[in-house]
Amino acid sequence: MKYLFLFVLVLTIFAPSTFAQTDSTSDDFKRVSTKVEREAKFPGGPQAWGKFVSKNLNPNTAVDAGARPGVYTVTAQFIVTKDGKIGNISFVEIPKKCKPCAIEVARVLRLSPDWEPAFQDNENVLYHVKQSVSFQVVKE
Repeated sequence: MKYLFLFVLVLTIFAPSTFAQTDSTSDDFKRVSTKVEREAKFPGGPQAWGKFVSKNLNPNTAVDAGARPGVYTVTAQFIVTKDGKIGNISFVEIPKKCKPCAIEVARVLRLSPDWEPAFQDNENVLYHVKQSVSFQVVKE
């Protein structure tokens, strides 16, 4: 039986769950500022980010993992550092029936070029981003 893979990239970069942090030490990761003058963003904005993910994501991950027809959503969170690099990748949601989907999302996040860092009070600040990617497997 063949399956067709589709995926949906849900950009939550500008959602209320995003936040800025002012320093890179582990204690400072606990201090959260909810307002920044300029949010971190992928160069070219959300459309460019979607294009980057589409180009780099393995479209067969869910099918190769033996996932049955359905939607498998991975929600990752990461920090955009003061110099625009992605770090501290972790997961909020990993589908039980498609753990390789999370590995694939992490791989693509690590490939990301530098982002434009968040800015507050005349300096770049750390910025927390939450990103969801949904893999959909349908019968062909």
